[in-house]
Amino acid sequence: MSSGSRSEALVEHHETIGDLGVGARPEARHQRAAYAAHRAPQRVDHGLLVGVARPLEAIDAYDFGNGCLVTVATRTASQCPAAEREVGTEPLALEQVHRVEHRRRLGRRHLAIVPCAADASSGRRPSPNDRRPTRFAAVLLDRFALTDKVALVTGAGRGIGAACARALAEAGADVAITARTEEQLAGVAADIEALGRRALVFPADVSDLERLEAFTAAAVTELGRIDVVINNVGGSMPEPLLDTSTRSFEYAFHFNVTTAFALSKASIPHMLARDGGAIVNISSTMGRVRERGFVAYGTAKAGLAHMTRLMAADCAPRIRVNAIAVGSVATSALEIVLTEDAIRNEMIDKTPMKRLGEVEDIAIGALYLASDASSYVTGKVLEIDGGLEGANLDLRLPDL
Repeated sequence: MSSGSRSEALVEHHETIGDLGVGARPEARHQRAAYAAHRAPQRVDHGLLVGVARPLEAIDAYDFGNGCLVTVATRTASQCPAAEREVGTEPLALEQVHRVEHRRRLGRRHLAIVPCAADASSGRRPSPNDRRPTRFAAVLLDRFALTDKVALVTGAGRGIGAACARALAEAGADVAITARTEEQLAGVAADIEALGRRALVFPADVSDLERLEAFTAAAVTELGRIDVVINNVGGSMPEPLLDTSTRSFEYAFHFNVTTAFALSKASIPHMLARDGGAIVNISSTMGRVRERGFVAYGTAKAGLAHMTRLMAADCAPRIRVNAIAVGSVATSALEIVLTEDAIRNEMIDKTPMKRLGEVEDIAIGALYLASDASSYVTGKVLEIDGGLEGANLDLRLPDL
C-alpha cells in the first residue's frame, strides 16, 4: 500500500472510531491532523483500545512522534481475515499480544493492548505461553520499576539507608552505597546481589565533601551512569538551646544539608548526560514541628526541605527533586530512647497510627519518588510520619 492510500485508509478508519463517540477528544483531533500530514507511524509498546464495546478482534496502534498520543482501532475478523494487526510498520498477530489491561486516560475507561517485546538476543517474540496468567493485569506497578538504573545511597550501612538500597535493587536498580562502616555495607551489598543486581561498596565519612565527589566518580566508573540519588545521611543529637554550641549547630547543617547539596551537585551532570533522574532527600518531621532540644537538628532538616524545593525549580524538567519528612522510625538513631518502655509507649500514644515507623515505610516512599511512578511530582516533601502534627518526643527540658 502506498503512503497516500495508507493514510487515506487510516483517516477512514479513524472516522469509524469517531462514530463510536470518541472522535471529538482533543487527542483524537491531534491524531486526525497527524494522519492528514502523512507522518510515518512508529513502533509503540502500548496501544489504547477506544472502541471497548466491540469485540477484541483487531488492533492498529500508531504513535505519531510526540511520545504520548496513540491511536488504536478495532475491526471485525472479516475485515482482517489474516488476523494480523499492525503496530508501527510491523504486523502483530493476536497471538503476539502480551496482555490486555484496564486503564484510564483523560477520565475515560478503555483497554490497553501490550504487545510482546522482541527478544533482544534472538529477535524472537515470546510465545503465548510467556504471557502473564491473568487477562486483565495491573500495569501501574510497572511505573515503579528501575530496571538497569543506577542509584546512589548515603548512610546505607543500616536503618533507612540500607532499606532504601534494598528497595531500589528489588525494583531493578544497581546500587552504589556508602557509609562509615565497611562491614555493614558488605551485608547490604550481599542483599543487593542476592536480588540479581550489582552493588558498589564505598566506605567513607561523607562529611568529607571530597569523598562524596570520589563516590560519584566511582559509581560512574563501575556502574556506568547515575539515575537516582538518595541523600539519607544525617542526624544530630538533641540538646538544650544554651548547651548547643555554634560549632555543633554548624556541623548539624553541614551533615544534614551540605552533604546532600554536594552529592546532588556532583551527580546532576551525569544525570543530564543521559535520561535525567531523581533526587530524594531524607528530611524529618522535626523540620516542620517544634519541641525543645532540637534547634540544631530541626533547623537543619527544615533547611533540607526548602533546599529540596529550590533545587527542584533549578533542575526541572529533566531531574525531579523531592524529600521525605520522616517521623519516628525504629532505627539505631532512636535506640537511646526506645530502650525506655515509658518513652517508647509515649511516642506511640502520641502518634495517630499508634505505632512507630519501620524502615520499609520510608523505603517504599523513596522508591515512589525515585521511579516514574512519581514522574509528575517535584519540589514536594512527602510526610511519612504516622500522621504526626506535633512532636511525639518530649525531652522534658525545664524552662530557662
